[in-house]
Amino acid sequence: MIDTEKMDEIDLLALAESIAQSCNLNDWDKAKQFLKKIITDESGLKNVSQGLFLQCMNEILKSLSEKINHSDDNILQPVQECAAECFRCLRQSCALNSQIQSGLSSFMDILEYTKIITEKIISVDAQKDSENVLKCAIQFLGNACVSNATNQKAIWELFINQFRSFLHHADSKVCDCTCMLVHTCLTTVAKIDQCLLNNASAQDIVLTCIEATAQKDIEWGLYVLEDMLKNDLFLPKLYWKMGHKE
Repeated sequence: MIDTEKMDEIDLLALAESIAQSCNLNDWDKAKQFLKKIITDESGLKNVSQGLFLQCMNEILKSLSEKINHSDDNILQPVQECAAECFRCLRQSCALNSQIQSGLSSFMDILEYTKIITEKIISVDAQKDSENVLKCAIQFLGNACVSNATNQKAIWELFINQFRSFLHHADSKVCDCTCMLVHTCLTTVAKIDQCLLNNASAQDIVLTCIEATAQKDIEWGLYVLEDMLKNDLFLPKLYWKMGHKE
């Protein structure tokens, strides 16, 4: 009898390897189409070997980060679209396969490349459709964090200085996704570190989430506020800094 799950895994890994090769050849359109095929293959993502899959995704993101980081202020549209599809693929794989989600701790370069790409995208933010890359990247990070304390801590520490740029983005969906990510990280980080709010960057992130809730009607900001109400330092450190509307 043919093992269909094994066949799915082989097909998906072959696709992932083809994507990595296409990226190395700067064939971004082909890479994007292959990524879309992986996203629709739920059975393959559920059963694929997390180590080999993440290794392929790591190579893909490495190629993308090098291309994007060394671009001038005009990142090619096919490259942006390929990056967005790559983050969609990682978002989907983390949601469907807990081994892929937990395996990220062994492939921290994936998070590093994500940071490089999002930093560059923000620096050329006036460019059309750049927000799609940010939204997909932040949603991937959010799915990587769900019920995973190790990833929550790693992502909080790596992206703490980037959260503010995400939260101030003109696209309200980027802000909303970031509030969701901050809340997910804080479910563990705030419990581990009751002195979290002694950190000026953490204070700024929490205040910005609360401001977004009051001024832009960002729903996820309410959850961040709830997280902080459980912290003994919230009232003495932050309450007096909040504006009248907040």
